Amino acid sequence: MIAALILLLLNCRRCQVAQLGITESRSFDSYAGTGLAVLTSSHQFFVVNSVEDPKVWRTPEIPRKAEKPSCWTIVSKGRKTKVIAVFGADIFALTQGLPAEQIVSSVSTLVNRYVRIAVSQDQSKLALLSENGLVQFTSVDMKQTYSETTIDLSDSLPVEFLWCGSEALAVLENDTSLTLLGIDGGSIRFAFDEAIRFGAEVDGIRLFSHSMLEFIAKVPDSVCAVYQVASNEPGALLLEASGKYKEGSHQAYDYLRMVGDRLQQAVEQCVAAAGHEFDIASQRALIEAAAFGKTFARDMNAQSFVDMCRVLRVL
Repeated sequence: MIAALILLLLNCRRCQVAQLGITESRSFDSYAGTGLAVLTSSHQFFVVNSVEDPKVWRTPEIPRKAEKPSCWTIVSKGRKTKVIAVFGADIFALTQGLPAEQIVSSVSTLVNRYVRIAVSQDQSKLALLSENGLVQFTSVDMKQTYSETTIDLSDSLPVEFLWCGSEALAVLENDTSLTLLGIDGGSIRFAFDEAIRFGAEVDGIRLFSHSMLEFIAKVPDSVCAVYQVASNEPGALLLEASGKYKEGSHQAYDYLRMVGDRLQQAVEQCVAAAGHEFDIASQRALIEAAAFGKTFARDMNAQSFVDMCRVLRVL
């Protein structure tokens, strides 16, 4: 995929990229489709916002920065695409038609050099890795810092450094060790028996090796609310009430009374959770629970319920 996009960029008329030579490339999703950015051997960036309509633009020059950036990424939000280029600890935003802008970071811990940078799938957050193993989570404009944590870089730099959705960072420290770092400071480590690689998806990461394919994603809040052990969330109580009602048990009334005035929230949680479930029996139970609760909340807007029923019917 990347190779084909690079060939397309090289074939663009009036493009200097072929003469300059490509050292690194990044593909990205933009308002116009699939975009591509490349870094040349002369340390210049060339970008196309859509490979379907390849109009090449070059990023503005950065004063007094002639060396190769230590790391870089692409941020594409709305109709704006910019290259975030890092030179040691200096960070610049390079936008089409505008002069280079140095970003002033709000991080409390200063570093000498960043070696990795990644943008979240919703283009709202950045993760930066220093040469000492410090990982900093910030907003995309770096005006807000969410958290800081450290990883072990005693062996080498991470093989992969990508976001898993927009709430956690996936770090492949070596071929068989994967760590998920949450922006809240939590972490989970996975160990594998064989070498793996992964790629970023919209809502998670896809792991693959010679013998397996796995998908890792954050459990949605609605699913946690409904299925967490001993949950007192309204969605969990409504699901239990629906089950008791089908059994003909008087306890259905007791659970409904526990839901109280949170009935609309309960219905919304069950509907949302149904959209995240793959098991047909679970989908049916959640939709039936939402329908059961909806009969007692006649003033609520049922459009989300109708839409989810259509989606699940198609699936």
